[in-house]
Amino acid sequence: MYVQRFASIPKSDIESYQAPTCFELAGRKFTFKMAGSLPVTMSFAEFPCKEVFVDGAASGIAYECAKIGEQVVFLTYCLPEVFVAYILDIEKELVTRVVFDGDNNITVNFGSVGNLYDLHAFSDDQAGNKVRWILGKQDESAFLANYSVDGVDISRPYATSTPVVTASDFKAVKITDTIYLSIAIVEAGGQKVNLAMVSNYWNITCIGSLYSLTPTHGASCKLFAGYGRFMNE
Repeated sequence: MYVQRFASIPKSDIESYQAPTCFELAGRKFTFKMAGSLPVTMSFAEFPCKEVFVDGAASGIAYECAKIGEQVVFLTYCLPEVFVAYILDIEKELVTRVVFDGDNNITVNFGSVGNLYDLHAFSDDQAGNKVRWILGKQDESAFLANYSVDGVDISRPYATSTPVVTASDFKAVKITDTIYLSIAIVEAGGQKVNLAMVSNYWNITCIGSLYSLTPTHGASCKLFAGYGRFMNE
């Protein structure tokens, strides 16, 4: 896959890109059948409360979510020593769930509201793309992602600190024809973080989360949004 649609968005607009605030899940309830795992029921509190009740739990969990397409929502929440992300395709009623634990283990499950066929799936469609992702407006936050069938090489050529980055356990999931989820354990400056990033190649934007768990600082979860440019040429 090699898609270039970035030119349709004025530079001044894309440089101020922020992930849209999303309340579309408020008041809704989903029961997802999960391949290789038990079903999960998610009930979302009414607007403006951002809490989700999982499998009939009496207490809700605070969540964050943002849209990365017309019908695709990136949802995250933290449990003790566990970080959970869901990528929901509301129109097709499909879901991908990613769970990171404190030992840098990654579990991925695919599911659906209906039958367990035509689910999201692992993909190497991004192979051959080299993208400069910028998280915010500063070059300091930019990184280059060079995708291949073997994974991804990441570098931070504009960084004044921790320019060397390694990515392991890379996985990519096709959500729609233009939206892809990238999952990896990223190490920079001796610190490992779990990365879940959803990229929309229609307008070259991304949203995602970095999760880490350390004995000193406990759990840390940072959401981010950004935009990109193809660097293949």
